[in-house]
Amino acid sequence: MPSFFKGKNKPSLSLGSMENRLKIDQRVVTFLAGEQPVRGVVRYIGKDKDRNGKMQTVVGLELVS
Repeated sequence: MPSFFKGKNKPSLSLGSMENRLKIDQRVVTFLAGEQPVRGVVRYIGKDKDRNGKMQTVVGLELVS
């Protein structure tokens, strides 16, 4: 996840606490690589292991064009 904080500013919420705030049917905004903001709706939230065996949260979005 890219950081939008510059300098000595630190986020006030940890990533773990932010994951718990996502809900099915919640409207969200995400940034795809080098593109403008993309809006969508959360349709799926799950857990999966990455190649190193670490659990990752997977979020499926239905994008609005």
